[in-house]
Amino acid sequence: MKLEIPLTFDDVTLKQLQIYGEGEGSNMQKVLGFSGMPEDEARKLPVSAIKSAAEHIDKVMLTPTQTHYPIITIGGKEYGFIPDWSKFSAGEYADLTTYLENPTDNCHKVASVLYRPITRRSGKRYDIEEYNGTAEADKMLEMSAGDFYGMLAFFLTSRSEYALTTLKFLDREIAKVTSAKRYKTSFKINGAGIIFYIRSRATMLVKWILSLGYRLRKF
Repeated sequence: MKLEIPLTFDDVTLKQLQIYGEGEGSNMQKVLGFSGMPEDEARKLPVSAIKSAAEHIDKVMLTPTQTHYPIITIGGKEYGFIPDWSKFSAGEYADLTTYLENPTDNCHKVASVLYRPITRRSGKRYDIEEYNGTAEADKMLEMSAGDFYGMLAFFLTSRSEYALTTLKFLDREIAKVTSAKRYKTSFKINGAGIIFYIRSRATMLVKWILSLGYRLRKF
């Protein structure tokens, strides 16, 4: 009977991240959530093995990576981070802000807006599929938590400043296609609204992820 758990934060999936955050926190629950082992088999393992595995998981959760990768691979398929923010659509804008209202439950949906299947690639340059709602959301549950955290780090660094200059038209476009008051009141027509909003929510997600490893656990 072999117990397999992630070796690093990059090996953790978004699905496991969400399970870890939602669980009651026992060592057994952590091991079940991260190993995929049936409970009846896990219960046959020595208490020391469960405790050791749980402690390793805690250490993994305390060491998130912060590298942002524009291109990631999930299930053998390449996905690209939005390459041109000036083409960010009203639909993408509306869905992203909706998902960010409850970001911990919608990590995979947030990722499905910002990363999409690559249709054409030449070196570091690439095109991605047009936005089609959450068609790829379930697949994003297998996204590396490290890649997701790196994406959040991107929005919290100066590297995202370039987006401010290419998003000036967004709020004007939103005003044209929707009458939803929250878009008109939450985002001033200065082009920076969405980035600042994403940053605030990204900060919330970063704090949530970091807090997971500090929770007290008991068997």
